[in-house]
Amino acid sequence: ILAQLRTYNRIRDVGGPACVSDIYVKDPNPGAAPGGGDRVFWFVGKAARCSGVTPGAAVARLRNLIEEHATRVRPVELGRHFGGLEVYVAPGDTEARAAGDDPSVR
Repeated sequence: ILAQLRTYNRIRDVGGPACVSDIYVKDPNPGAAPGGGDRVFWFVGKAARCSGVTPGAAVARLRNLIEEHATRVRPVELGRHFGGLEVYVAPGDTEARAAGDDPSVR
């Protein structure tokens, strides 16, 4: 874990916030949202990538690690769905805006 943290910090130091993405996993349980809706996205971490690597390519490379981490962070909500979770990416450092349901965060 420390090696991954060091690598993340080095990439972020060189590339700045533009090379960082926030990673979310959609809650697969129907009616998980307040009021019975199905739009609950759990923030599960961040990913840094080198220039020339798209956010989608970074997630594809890290998908198994992301799913494993998500099921450990949210075992009740996500634990039984390993291998079938939907992973979403948002621009880096937007988790506070996303939590506030800011529609500009995509």
